[in-house]
Amino acid sequence: MSEFEKLAVSWIRLHHAELNSDEYIKEFWSFDKLSDFCRKRPHDSWRVIVEIYERNSDNKIISNLAAGPIEDLLVHHGNLALILINQYCHEEHKFVEVMKLIWKNSMADEVWEQLQRLIRIHS
Repeated sequence: MSEFEKLAVSWIRLHHAELNSDEYIKEFWSFDKLSDFCRKRPHDSWRVIVEIYERNSDNKIISNLAAGPIEDLLVHHGNLALILINQYCHEEHKFVEVMKLIWKNSMADEVWEQLQRLIRIHS
């Protein structure tokens, strides 16, 4: 299993674990690692995001993915993130449903507006 696969599996386990349980504490490293990737290693964070989505697309995971790492990636690397999201939506049409769950938060207005355009295009 690659570094990215291990990170994705751990991140999924973390989000299915009960808050502050032993499993939650054990898997919390994945939250920190993916958050760090979103800030410093955008291509790697995108690989992990796609890995998570393709491994487990239940509502809890999708919601946390949208309002977590994808949003962070858009905040820190807006234009690159939009390109990656757009490319992936051409391959995986259902991914637009994930995009609809992303919050604006501290995202630049221009990035948010472009994201909304992508949602309209891919819907």
